[in-house]
Amino acid sequence: MPTQHSWVQAMDKARTSLFKGDLEYDDVRRLKFRAGHRTPFEVTVSGSWRNLGNGKPHQSVNVGAEIGVQLHCHGDATCQSDSSRRQPVLDSEDRSNWTWWITPHTAGPLTFSITVTTYFRDTDTVLDEQTIPLKAQVDAAPRGFLTVVWGWLKSGWVTVVGLATSLAAVWGAAKMIASDLRRRSRASTEEPPATDPDNAPDPDDEPPPRRQGQAAQQSD
Repeated sequence: MPTQHSWVQAMDKARTSLFKGDLEYDDVRRLKFRAGHRTPFEVTVSGSWRNLGNGKPHQSVNVGAEIGVQLHCHGDATCQSDSSRRQPVLDSEDRSNWTWWITPHTAGPLTFSITVTTYFRDTDTVLDEQTIPLKAQVDAAPRGFLTVVWGWLKSGWVTVVGLATSLAAVWGAAKMIASDLRRRSRASTEEPPATDPDNAPDPDDEPPPRRQGQAAQQSD
């Protein structure tokens, strides 16, 4: 069983044996992030710097041991790993790859970071660690045909309902006015005609009442 002193010596030897390797990752400015859509994101750690002419960003990292790479999503997104978290990069010819699927849930700015950790042998003891912050922009998800049609139908239905409500209000007002006019018309026809004072009969022109004697003679 190794003593604490020998453990410290082994760690110091492992740390001094590390050398500079290369971290290559996708340029988030060129990736097309859309809300609700998965986008692959790749990271490669090599034992030496290699310019493949693909325009991807590069970062110097310590290798020569087991390397762990993690992608942390800090915004409203899900980062799903599709690779082993720890892979060996022991010499200048080694090359290991990591892939994640990033799914943003909302449009807007998205921040995440890459953490590269160099471990001592197969333990969780960290010899070196670096973090690279990244920022991207997420576009809104394109509207599908059915979504557009549903939007049209919904807008049209709202318009039809509003128009029907307005017509019903106008029709109700027209019915009230017509009913009031009919009522006024009936009331005017039922009233007795007014008497003209100039055409009223003169009481002096009426014949005198007959007496009973005159009535009897006429009957004989």
